[in-house]
Amino acid sequence: MGGVVSALALFRHVLLGASLIGLISGAWGQNAADRTTSGNALSRAESRQKDAETLSSLLAEGRLLYERDKLRLGGYQYCSQAVSLAEQGEFRGSIEAASKALYLGQESRDDNLIASAKRDFAIAYSYAGDLERADDYARQARLVDRKSVV
Repeated sequence: MGGVVSALALFRHVLLGASLIGLISGAWGQNAADRTTSGNALSRAESRQKDAETLSSLLAEGRLLYERDKLRLGGYQYCSQAVSLAEQGEFRGSIEAASKALYLGQESRDDNLIASAKRDFAIAYSYAGDLERADDYARQARLVDRKSVV
């Protein structure tokens, strides 16, 4: 039974990864004329503002939750916890664990941890059915990852 559950979890991760890559690559495939119109620029600016406000609140929540934890984990342990909780359908717990990881990533200036936390937000929101938010966080994770490589 455990092997079936593990295989199912692996399949869901592979499927999610393929879906997120498809969403991201589809967005990158837009032609340059579409990306430069003023309507799209305004929409992107509004989206960035919304993302910044959401990330700020998640970061603040992560700090508060982390400070309240009696047993504090490392950032990547919170990432593992976030994915595990999302797979169990515990989406709020998953978001809370990813928020703690995001907070620790910001505090330690660890771009890989920040990207992992954002990936975990994408996983949780995807499993919860909020594909728009999942796509937003997947894009953000990819941007952080690209920035740290350059």
